[in-house]
Amino acid sequence: MNASLHDPTPLAETTTVLVERLVKGYVRPYSGRLFFAILCMILAAAATAANAWIMQPILDDVFLNRDSTMLILVPIAVLIIAFVKGLASKIASRQLFFCRRRSQIMERLARNAMRYPPCWAGCI
Repeated sequence: MNASLHDPTPLAETTTVLVERLVKGYVRPYSGRLFFAILCMILAAAATAANAWIMQPILDDVFLNRDSTMLILVPIAVLIIAFVKGLASKIASRQLFFCRRRSQIMERLARNAMRYPPCWAGCI
């Protein structure tokens, strides 16, 4: 048997080169939008966590201690958190939609794949 069949190094190097080429050609033009979308997703996740965290002041201060100040502040905080979460989610989805719609990555990949015939095509 050929020793190169059992050596993973050439395959790993080929895969690394392929991934680098795909990232440079298809992802890098939209890296700013993707980064902004990821930041918005993190903000939406933080708002979801804040929504769960604010339940303790609602239960403790508003219902148990009947604090009138917290009765005003907590609903305002809930509304602000809901607004931030909704806005961040909407911006993230629009950024990703723009990247998908404008780049048409799948179409470019298919066009590039058709440019080079498969290795078995010349053997038939």
